[in-house]
Amino acid sequence: MSTADQLSEVPGKPRTLWGWLRLWFLLVDPVGRREYAISGFGLMAFKYLVEYVVVSQLSGHGYTPLDFINPLMSAREKMTLGAPSWFGYAWVLWALPFLWIAVGMSVRRAFDAGISPWYGLLVFVPVFNLIAMLVLACLPSAVHAPMFWNLDHDRQEAFRQADVAATVKAAVGGIAVGALYASVMAQVSVYLFRDYGMALFFGTPFITGVASGYLLNLRSSQSYTLTIGVAAAALLFGAVALLLFAFEGVICIAMAMPIVVPLGVAGAPFGKLLADRRRRIRGGLIGALLVLPMWAFVESQVPASREFAVASEIEIAAPPEKVWQNVVGFSKISEQPDWIFRMGVACPCEARILGSGVGAERHCIFTTGEFVEPITTWDEPQKLAFNVREQPDPMIELTPYRHIHPPHLDLAFRSVRGEFDLVELPNGGTRLTGRSWYQLDTRPHAYWTIWSDWLVHSIHARVLRHIKRLCEEESAT
Repeated sequence: MSTADQLSEVPGKPRTLWGWLRLWFLLVDPVGRREYAISGFGLMAFKYLVEYVVVSQLSGHGYTPLDFINPLMSAREKMTLGAPSWFGYAWVLWALPFLWIAVGMSVRRAFDAGISPWYGLLVFVPVFNLIAMLVLACLPSAVHAPMFWNLDHDRQEAFRQADVAATVKAAVGGIAVGALYASVMAQVSVYLFRDYGMALFFGTPFITGVASGYLLNLRSSQSYTLTIGVAAAALLFGAVALLLFAFEGVICIAMAMPIVVPLGVAGAPFGKLLADRRRRIRGGLIGALLVLPMWAFVESQVPASREFAVASEIEIAAPPEKVWQNVVGFSKISEQPDWIFRMGVACPCEARILGSGVGAERHCIFTTGEFVEPITTWDEPQKLAFNVREQPDPMIELTPYRHIHPPHLDLAFRSVRGEFDLVELPNGGTRLTGRSWYQLDTRPHAYWTIWSDWLVHSIHARVLRHIKRLCEEESAT
């Protein structure tokens, strides 16, 4: 695409639908304050109206403009209570294209205004984003702004003749700095601020991608394919560093990758944009890297805990009286553990009851230790409910070392209470339902509950299958 084609729809002229879409999603056109204000505040109004209708229809909650601009994820997640289970995931996916538009247009608006484009990344940071948008919408265009949009094309020939050794050196530098930043930021968030939040799982991979892409393209423009590859490699090596230096284990790193890698890849084109358009001015990278620790600190001061419930059921060919006996306590489970339990996740083994009635104490034994569960409801043979007073580690981390104990083993997941409901079926059998309530301190909840709910379901299924087998074997005998 030629320079003339890129600038065919310049700021101030009417745009076609394709022109607006290209302005929002491609990083090729300059952004004037008129286009920025129309897009920014217009899309915010559109996004709010859609969310208002959906939230009110699916969850029945009120959704005010103050709720919309509230930077706390916990405040917004309250709106998902009462909605279908998929609603939280869909809400996160819905927000991603708006985030891309906001960052892409803000960086280019800063270019157009003649200020450091790194200021455009402030829209990625809660609280600062609205202030940054207002400032960028007011700043006039700089007279020298067009030179930044010609710079990349003036250097295309230099790129085609770029020295392979210099390219390799730039790639190694981008990977090294990105990996170092990702691993250090993970340690700062987790070990200094004791926070597993948005700064760690959203901000860190995105800024890592930006930094890697910027350093790769700093001296000569490289392809988008190589830029994205360098960003992905930086995240991979950062994860390996956490593993080798005994900060995290394989399981949690693997769980984080599906959200971390796409965000890092999304940040890489912005790094290339910053380097290609303003290669002569290198200031700003250090400031951008320092934003996230401040974000993590602020986030760590806000409680992230939220309670979630998981229910699983099974039908058993035995009367409730027989099932009850194996619910309050059951023998050692002989079934081969599923693959996830063989990877180190806590696996249920057996249960014992000390006493009977309310106040009795149930001990559910896992591979990592014992759950101590004081009985709160004893309605034989219909309902058994209990609190969780003590619990073992939720997993044993896979690691090259003998033992590591990252903070999330104590902070991220806490079991709160549980219950079993027994309902007699018309055929004389029993429908047994197991429920667990737990608190999760890892954000975004919409992503991490995919894993936690699945793991709790897996634990339920193993216990319920064992109770079913015991009851049906006893009934047959």
